[in-house]
Amino acid sequence: MKNFTPQLLPPNIKINAEDYIDELVEAYGAVKEYKTVLKYLRMDRDILLHILYSREAVDSMNLVENKATVKEYFELSVEKNRNHEYLKEIQNYMDTLAKSKDLFSSLDFNERLFNRIHYYLTEGYEEPFRKGSYRTESNQVINKACDPTEGFMPPSAEKIDDLMKNFIEYLEANEDYHLLVKMAILHYQFESIHPYDDGNGRMSRILFPIFVNKLGLMDNPNLFISEAIGRNRCLYYENLEQIRKNKNWVPWIKYFLKMIETQAKMLMEFVLELERLYFQDYEKVENIMFNKYIGSIYKSIYKNPVFTINQIAQETGFNYQTVRKHLVTLEDDKIVSYNESSKGRVYYYDNLIEILSTRQLPEEPKAVESLEPYDIP
Repeated sequence: MKNFTPQLLPPNIKINAEDYIDELVEAYGAVKEYKTVLKYLRMDRDILLHILYSREAVDSMNLVENKATVKEYFELSVEKNRNHEYLKEIQNYMDTLAKSKDLFSSLDFNERLFNRIHYYLTEGYEEPFRKGSYRTESNQVINKACDPTEGFMPPSAEKIDDLMKNFIEYLEANEDYHLLVKMAILHYQFESIHPYDDGNGRMSRILFPIFVNKLGLMDNPNLFISEAIGRNRCLYYENLEQIRKNKNWVPWIKYFLKMIETQAKMLMEFVLELERLYFQDYEKVENIMFNKYIGSIYKSIYKNPVFTINQIAQETGFNYQTVRKHLVTLEDDKIVSYNESSKGRVYYYDNLIEILSTRQLPEEPKAVESLEPYDIP
Protein backbone atom coordinates (compact mmCIF):
# COMPACT_ATOMS: atom_id res chain seq x y z
CA MET A 1 0.00 0.00 0.00
CA LYS A 2 1.34 3.42 -0.97
CA ASN A 3 1.80 6.17 1.62
CA PHE A 4 -0.85 8.89 1.46
CA THR A 5 0.42 12.44 2.10
CA PRO A 6 -2.26 15.09 2.68
CA GLN A 7 -1.84 18.43 0.96
CA LEU A 8 -0.58 21.33 3.02
CA LEU A 9 -3.08 23.71 4.58
CA PRO A 10 -4.98 25.83 3.82
CA PRO A 11 -6.86 23.75 1.25
CA ASN A 12 -5.68 24.78 -2.21
CA ILE A 13 -9.25 25.13 -3.42
CA LYS A 14 -11.88 27.64 -2.41
CA ILE A 15 -14.55 26.00 -0.29
CA ASN A 16 -17.69 28.00 -0.95
CA ALA A 17 -19.67 28.87 2.18
CA GLU A 18 -22.99 28.56 0.37
CA ASP A 19 -22.29 24.83 -0.01
CA TYR A 20 -22.46 24.26 3.76
CA ILE A 21 -24.12 27.40 5.18
CA ASP A 22 -27.28 25.59 6.36
CA GLU A 23 -25.27 23.02 8.31
CA LEU A 24 -23.04 25.75 9.76
CA VAL A 25 -26.00 27.81 10.98
CA GLU A 26 -27.55 24.78 12.69
CA ALA A 27 -24.26 23.62 14.22
CA TYR A 28 -23.26 27.04 15.52
CA GLY A 29 -26.76 27.62 16.88
CA ALA A 30 -26.69 24.33 18.77
CA VAL A 31 -23.23 25.09 20.20
CA LYS A 32 -24.28 28.56 21.36
CA GLU A 33 -27.42 27.16 22.98
CA TYR A 34 -25.38 24.48 24.76
CA LYS A 35 -22.91 27.12 25.96
CA THR A 36 -25.77 29.27 27.28
CA VAL A 37 -27.30 26.32 29.14
CA LEU A 38 -23.94 25.59 30.76
CA LYS A 39 -23.58 29.22 31.83
CA TYR A 40 -26.83 29.18 33.79
CA LEU A 41 -26.62 25.73 35.37
CA ARG A 42 -26.67 25.94 39.17
CA MET A 43 -25.13 22.57 40.06
CA ASP A 44 -21.55 22.26 41.30
CA ARG A 45 -19.20 22.93 38.33
CA ASP A 46 -16.46 20.55 39.45
CA ILE A 47 -18.95 17.70 39.74
CA LEU A 48 -20.48 18.54 36.35
CA LEU A 49 -17.09 18.57 34.61
CA HIS A 50 -16.07 15.31 36.31
CA ILE A 51 -19.23 13.59 35.03
CA LEU A 52 -18.84 15.08 31.53
CA TYR A 53 -15.19 14.07 31.33
CA SER A 54 -15.87 10.53 32.55
CA ARG A 55 -18.54 9.88 29.92
CA GLU A 56 -16.49 11.48 27.14
CA ALA A 57 -13.47 9.39 28.13
CA VAL A 58 -15.51 6.18 27.99
CA ASP A 59 -17.09 7.20 24.66
CA SER A 60 -13.68 7.98 23.17
CA MET A 61 -12.04 4.77 24.37
CA ASN A 62 -14.96 2.67 23.12
CA LEU A 63 -14.22 3.93 19.61
CA VAL A 64 -10.92 2.07 19.90
CA GLU A 65 -12.65 -1.05 21.18
CA ASN A 66 -15.98 -1.61 22.92
CA LYS A 67 -14.51 -2.23 26.34
CA ALA A 68 -16.94 -1.06 29.03
CA THR A 69 -19.92 1.06 29.95
CA VAL A 70 -19.73 4.14 32.16
CA LYS A 71 -21.12 2.06 35.02
CA GLU A 72 -18.36 -0.53 34.54
CA TYR A 73 -15.77 2.24 34.52
CA PHE A 74 -16.95 3.50 37.92
CA GLU A 75 -16.95 -0.09 39.20
CA LEU A 76 -13.32 -0.41 38.12
CA SER A 77 -12.59 2.90 39.86
CA VAL A 78 -13.80 1.43 43.15
CA GLU A 79 -11.09 -1.23 42.83
CA LYS A 80 -8.49 1.56 42.44
CA ASN A 81 -6.34 -0.72 40.35
CA ARG A 82 -4.15 1.65 38.35
CA ASN A 83 -2.61 -1.38 36.63
CA HIS A 84 -5.91 -2.20 34.94
CA GLU A 85 -5.26 -1.15 31.33
CA TYR A 86 -8.75 0.17 30.58
CA LEU A 87 -8.99 2.12 33.84
CA LYS A 88 -5.59 3.65 33.16
CA GLU A 89 -6.64 4.74 29.66
CA ILE A 90 -9.86 6.33 30.92
CA GLN A 91 -8.17 8.12 33.79
CA ASN A 92 -5.40 9.41 31.50
CA TYR A 93 -8.03 10.84 29.17
CA MET A 94 -9.95 12.46 32.04
CA ASP A 95 -6.78 13.85 33.62
CA THR A 96 -5.70 15.36 30.30
CA LEU A 97 -9.06 17.10 29.87
CA ALA A 98 -8.91 18.37 33.45
CA LYS A 99 -5.38 19.74 32.95
CA SER A 100 -6.19 21.34 29.62
CA LYS A 101 -8.17 24.29 31.00
CA ASP A 102 -5.34 25.72 33.09
CA LEU A 103 -2.19 24.14 31.69
CA PHE A 104 -2.70 24.18 27.94
CA SER A 105 -4.48 27.55 27.82
CA SER A 106 -1.24 29.23 28.90
CA LEU A 107 0.90 27.46 26.29
CA ASP A 108 1.32 28.36 22.64
CA PHE A 109 0.41 25.89 19.94
CA ASN A 110 3.65 24.11 19.10
CA GLU A 111 5.18 20.66 18.81
CA ARG A 112 5.96 20.59 22.53
CA LEU A 113 2.29 21.15 23.42
CA PHE A 114 1.07 18.35 21.16
CA ASN A 115 3.72 15.96 22.43
CA ARG A 116 2.83 16.80 26.03
CA ILE A 117 -0.85 16.03 25.39
CA HIS A 118 0.12 12.73 23.76
CA TYR A 119 2.36 11.84 26.68
CA TYR A 120 -0.40 12.52 29.21
CA LEU A 121 -2.81 10.34 27.20
CA THR A 122 -0.41 7.38 26.97
CA GLU A 123 1.51 7.70 30.25
CA GLY A 124 2.00 4.35 31.94
CA TYR A 125 1.04 2.22 28.94
CA GLU A 126 3.02 -0.99 28.72
CA GLU A 127 2.96 -1.12 24.91
CA PRO A 128 6.40 -0.45 23.39
CA PHE A 129 5.67 2.69 21.38
CA ARG A 130 7.01 6.23 21.50
CA LYS A 131 5.09 8.36 24.01
CA GLY A 132 5.14 12.12 23.60
CA SER A 133 7.09 12.23 20.35
CA TYR A 134 6.35 11.78 16.67
CA ARG A 135 6.71 8.35 15.11
CA THR A 136 9.91 7.42 13.30
CA GLU A 137 8.48 4.61 11.18
CA SER A 138 5.55 4.14 8.81
CA ASN A 139 2.33 2.64 10.09
CA GLN A 140 -0.91 1.45 8.54
CA VAL A 141 -4.41 2.50 9.57
CA ILE A 142 -7.08 -0.21 9.29
CA ASN A 143 -10.70 0.27 10.30
CA LYS A 144 -11.17 -3.05 12.09
CA ALA A 145 -14.69 -2.19 13.24
CA CYS A 146 -15.90 -1.45 9.71
CA ASP A 147 -14.07 -2.96 6.74
CA PRO A 148 -10.70 -4.52 7.63
CA THR A 149 -9.81 -4.52 3.93
CA GLU A 150 -10.06 -0.72 3.85
CA GLY A 151 -7.51 1.66 5.29
CA PHE A 152 -4.60 3.83 4.31
CA MET A 153 -0.90 4.35 4.88
CA PRO A 154 -0.22 7.75 6.49
CA PRO A 155 2.73 9.81 5.24
CA SER A 156 6.22 8.50 5.79
CA ALA A 157 7.87 9.49 9.06
CA GLU A 158 10.32 11.96 7.50
CA LYS A 159 7.41 14.14 6.34
CA ILE A 160 5.73 14.47 9.74
CA ASP A 161 7.74 17.44 11.03
CA ASP A 162 6.87 19.61 8.03
CA LEU A 163 3.23 18.49 7.98
CA MET A 164 2.74 19.19 11.69
CA LYS A 165 4.52 22.53 11.43
CA ASN A 166 2.08 23.47 8.66
CA PHE A 167 -0.82 22.12 10.78
CA ILE A 168 0.14 24.38 13.70
CA GLU A 169 0.64 27.41 11.45
CA TYR A 170 -2.84 26.92 10.00
CA LEU A 171 -4.33 26.43 13.47
CA GLU A 172 -2.97 29.82 14.56
CA ALA A 173 -3.70 31.66 11.31
CA ASN A 174 -6.58 34.06 10.80
CA GLU A 175 -8.50 33.12 7.69
CA ASP A 176 -11.91 33.28 6.10
CA TYR A 177 -13.48 30.05 7.31
CA HIS A 178 -15.67 29.90 10.40
CA LEU A 179 -14.00 28.28 13.42
CA LEU A 180 -16.21 25.17 13.22
CA VAL A 181 -15.29 24.72 9.55
CA LYS A 182 -11.65 25.18 10.46
CA MET A 183 -12.06 22.44 13.09
CA ALA A 184 -13.40 20.10 10.40
CA ILE A 185 -10.37 20.81 8.20
CA LEU A 186 -7.93 20.35 11.08
CA HIS A 187 -9.56 17.14 12.27
CA TYR A 188 -9.22 15.57 8.83
CA GLN A 189 -5.62 16.76 8.52
CA PHE A 190 -4.53 15.35 11.88
CA GLU A 191 -6.20 12.01 11.19
CA SER A 192 -4.46 11.86 7.82
CA ILE A 193 -1.01 12.80 9.15
CA HIS A 194 -1.32 10.25 12.00
CA PRO A 195 1.86 11.64 13.59
CA TYR A 196 2.20 9.18 16.50
CA ASP A 197 2.81 5.45 16.75
CA ASP A 198 -0.42 4.96 18.69
CA GLY A 199 -3.22 7.03 20.20
CA ASN A 200 -3.85 9.23 17.14
CA GLY A 201 -7.63 8.76 17.28
CA ARG A 202 -7.73 9.68 20.97
CA MET A 203 -5.53 12.69 20.22
CA SER A 204 -7.77 13.94 17.42
CA ARG A 205 -10.88 13.60 19.61
CA ILE A 206 -9.39 15.27 22.68
CA LEU A 207 -7.87 18.08 20.62
CA PHE A 208 -11.34 19.21 19.53
CA PRO A 209 -12.55 20.34 23.01
CA ILE A 210 -9.08 21.73 23.78
CA PHE A 211 -9.04 23.76 20.55
CA VAL A 212 -12.56 25.19 20.86
CA ASN A 213 -11.85 26.16 24.46
CA LYS A 214 -8.43 27.67 23.76
CA LEU A 215 -9.75 29.55 20.70
CA GLY A 216 -12.67 31.02 22.66
CA LEU A 217 -15.72 29.18 21.35
CA MET A 218 -16.35 27.44 24.70
CA ASP A 219 -15.58 28.54 28.27
CA ASN A 220 -14.31 25.06 29.20
CA PRO A 221 -13.14 22.03 27.20
CA ASN A 222 -16.60 20.46 27.35
CA LEU A 223 -17.79 20.23 23.74
CA PHE A 224 -16.91 16.77 22.46
CA ILE A 225 -17.37 14.66 19.33
CA SER A 226 -16.78 11.05 20.48
CA GLU A 227 -20.40 10.17 21.19
CA ALA A 228 -21.59 11.47 17.81
CA ILE A 229 -18.80 9.59 16.00
CA GLY A 230 -19.70 6.43 17.89
CA ARG A 231 -23.27 6.46 16.64
CA ASN A 232 -21.98 5.42 13.22
CA ARG A 233 -18.21 5.19 13.20
CA CYS A 234 -18.13 3.57 9.76
CA LEU A 235 -19.89 6.59 8.27
CA TYR A 236 -17.28 8.79 9.94
CA TYR A 237 -14.43 6.83 8.34
CA GLU A 238 -16.20 6.81 4.97
CA ASN A 239 -16.50 10.60 5.00
CA LEU A 240 -12.82 11.01 5.89
CA GLU A 241 -11.84 8.66 3.09
CA GLN A 242 -13.87 10.63 0.55
CA ILE A 243 -11.46 13.58 0.86
CA ARG A 244 -8.46 11.34 0.31
CA LYS A 245 -10.06 9.74 -2.74
CA ASN A 246 -11.96 12.66 -4.31
CA LYS A 247 -10.16 15.73 -2.93
CA ASN A 248 -13.56 17.23 -2.23
CA TRP A 249 -13.96 18.95 1.15
CA VAL A 250 -17.66 19.83 1.03
CA PRO A 251 -19.22 16.44 1.96
CA TRP A 252 -16.82 16.07 4.89
CA ILE A 253 -17.46 19.60 6.18
CA LYS A 254 -21.23 19.14 5.96
CA TYR A 255 -20.98 15.81 7.79
CA PHE A 256 -18.68 17.24 10.49
CA LEU A 257 -20.97 20.23 11.11
CA LYS A 258 -23.98 17.96 11.39
CA MET A 259 -22.01 15.82 13.83
CA ILE A 260 -21.22 18.88 15.99
CA GLU A 261 -24.88 19.90 15.95
CA THR A 262 -25.91 16.40 17.01
CA GLN A 263 -23.32 16.26 19.79
CA ALA A 264 -24.17 19.72 21.15
CA LYS A 265 -27.86 18.79 21.34
CA MET A 266 -27.09 15.49 23.07
CA LEU A 267 -24.82 17.23 25.57
CA MET A 268 -27.40 19.91 26.26
CA GLU A 269 -30.08 17.32 27.06
CA PHE A 270 -27.57 15.41 29.15
CA VAL A 271 -26.48 18.33 31.36
CA LEU A 272 -30.08 19.46 31.87
CA GLU A 273 -30.97 15.95 33.02
CA LEU A 274 -27.94 15.94 35.34
CA GLU A 275 -29.05 19.22 36.90
CA ARG A 276 -32.66 18.07 37.27
CA LEU A 277 -31.57 14.95 39.15
CA TYR A 278 -28.98 16.82 41.20
CA PHE A 279 -31.51 19.16 42.80
CA GLN A 280 -34.38 16.68 42.86
CA ASP A 281 -32.45 14.14 44.92
CA TYR A 282 -30.56 16.77 46.90
CA GLU A 283 -33.90 18.03 48.16
CA LYS A 284 -34.96 14.47 48.97
CA VAL A 285 -31.89 13.68 51.05
CA GLU A 286 -32.14 16.98 52.92
CA ASN A 287 -35.76 16.19 53.78
CA ILE A 288 -34.72 12.74 54.98
CA MET A 289 -31.95 13.96 57.27
CA PHE A 290 -31.01 17.62 57.38
CA ASN A 291 -27.62 18.07 59.06
CA LYS A 292 -24.12 19.37 58.41
CA TYR A 293 -22.95 16.09 56.84
CA ILE A 294 -25.55 15.18 54.25
CA GLY A 295 -24.72 17.87 51.68
CA SER A 296 -21.08 16.83 51.38
CA ILE A 297 -21.97 13.14 51.36
CA TYR A 298 -24.52 13.61 48.58
CA LYS A 299 -22.09 15.62 46.43
CA SER A 300 -19.46 12.92 46.84
CA ILE A 301 -21.99 10.24 45.85
CA TYR A 302 -23.01 12.26 42.79
CA LYS A 303 -19.39 12.58 41.70
CA ASN A 304 -18.76 8.85 42.24
CA PRO A 305 -22.04 6.98 41.59
CA VAL A 306 -20.40 3.61 42.34
CA PHE A 307 -18.62 3.81 45.68
CA THR A 308 -17.68 2.32 49.03
CA ILE A 309 -18.07 3.76 52.50
CA ASN A 310 -14.31 4.21 52.76
CA GLN A 311 -14.23 6.12 49.48
CA ILE A 312 -16.88 8.61 50.63
CA ALA A 313 -15.27 8.92 54.06
CA GLN A 314 -11.90 9.68 52.49
CA GLU A 315 -13.32 12.26 50.08
CA THR A 316 -15.49 14.08 52.64
CA GLY A 317 -13.16 13.76 55.63
CA PHE A 318 -15.96 12.28 57.76
CA ASN A 319 -15.39 9.15 59.82
CA TYR A 320 -16.52 5.72 58.67
CA GLN A 321 -19.42 5.39 61.10
CA THR A 322 -20.86 8.79 60.20
CA VAL A 323 -20.89 7.93 56.50
CA ARG A 324 -22.26 4.44 57.14
CA LYS A 325 -25.15 5.81 59.24
CA HIS A 326 -26.16 8.20 56.46
CA LEU A 327 -25.94 5.51 53.78
CA VAL A 328 -28.16 3.15 55.77
CA THR A 329 -30.82 5.86 55.78
CA LEU A 330 -30.38 6.50 52.05
CA GLU A 331 -30.71 2.75 51.43
CA ASP A 332 -34.00 2.63 53.32
CA ASP A 333 -35.34 5.50 51.23
CA LYS A 334 -34.21 3.90 47.93
CA ILE A 335 -31.72 6.66 47.06
CA VAL A 336 -28.84 4.17 46.88
CA SER A 337 -28.56 0.39 46.61
CA TYR A 338 -25.67 -1.98 47.20
CA ASN A 339 -24.11 -5.30 46.23
CA GLU A 340 -21.73 -7.44 48.21
CA SER A 341 -18.43 -8.10 46.45
CA SER A 342 -14.95 -9.38 47.18
CA LYS A 343 -14.09 -5.77 48.04
CA GLY A 344 -16.94 -5.58 50.53
CA ARG A 345 -20.16 -3.65 50.12
CA VAL A 346 -20.29 -1.56 46.92
CA TYR A 347 -22.99 1.10 46.67
CA TYR A 348 -24.78 2.36 43.56
CA TYR A 349 -26.51 5.66 42.94
CA ASP A 350 -28.92 4.10 40.47
CA ASN A 351 -30.74 7.25 39.33
CA LEU A 352 -27.50 8.82 38.12
CA ILE A 353 -26.18 5.59 36.61
CA GLU A 354 -29.37 5.36 34.55
CA ILE A 355 -28.80 8.87 33.14
CA LEU A 356 -25.14 8.11 32.42
CA SER A 357 -26.14 4.95 30.56
CA THR A 358 -28.93 6.54 28.51
CA ARG A 359 -28.17 8.27 25.24
CA GLN A 360 -30.22 11.22 24.05
CA LEU A 361 -30.41 10.64 20.32
CA PRO A 362 -31.48 13.43 18.00
CA GLU A 363 -31.25 12.91 14.27
CA GLU A 364 -28.15 10.96 13.30
CA PRO A 365 -25.56 12.67 11.07
CA LYS A 366 -26.24 11.55 7.52
CA ALA A 367 -23.87 10.72 4.73
CA VAL A 368 -23.72 13.59 2.29
CA GLU A 369 -24.00 12.77 -1.37
CA SER A 370 -20.57 13.12 -2.92
CA LEU A 371 -20.05 15.85 -5.48
CA GLU A 372 -17.80 15.50 -8.49
CA PRO A 373 -14.12 15.60 -7.48
CA TYR A 374 -12.38 18.91 -7.99
CA ASP A 375 -9.76 18.90 -10.69
CA ILE A 376 -6.61 19.54 -8.66
CA PRO A 377 -3.29 19.52 -10.46
